[in-house]
Amino acid sequence: MREFICNVNWEIFWTAAAAIGTISATVVALFIVKWQDKRSNHKDLKIKWEHEGRVEHEELNDGIESRFPAFHQRIKAKTIDSIVISVLNSGNRKIILENVRVETSPNRFINFESSTLNNSLRTEVSLEIEEREFFPMLYKTFMNTIRHSGKNLNAEIVVTVTDTSGQKYTHNTGIKFSQYLNQAGGEPQ
Repeated sequence: MREFICNVNWEIFWTAAAAIGTISATVVALFIVKWQDKRSNHKDLKIKWEHEGRVEHEELNDGIESRFPAFHQRIKAKTIDSIVISVLNSGNRKIILENVRVETSPNRFINFESSTLNNSLRTEVSLEIEEREFFPMLYKTFMNTIRHSGKNLNAEIVVTVTDTSGQKYTHNTGIKFSQYLNQAGGEPQ
């Protein structure tokens, strides 16, 4: 056995080890290139349904004077001033949005306009990587629209965003239209 160890040709061993390492590095490089190619045109949007409103407080008449009046208040009412859809480009390429809408009945939609368009003739919104855009609508306008839409009020509100390539992104809010109608200006339950 000792003779075998002494008679090993180390040049052949290191040449074989180098060949195995080269082949392994080539295979890993091919997998990385394939993965990067697949991710190079990745488009993804994160859509959120939010409320913007105000909370009204009333003073508690508990007979205790305090230097901290906030501790002697309770919430009187929560009101929603507007509904806001926020759209974040979480992919790795620029996306141009064509429309942001909520379907109220077949072929009828509530379109949300971007807060940065400022009544210009431009209707498309361009989102760079990791850029967010807000699409607000007054709460009263939204309520009037769904009251007259003929929509099944037990259906969930689904936000649909379409880009200029025709790709659609949807977001189920988990809130039903009827939850808004049952609340008189308050937050849906």
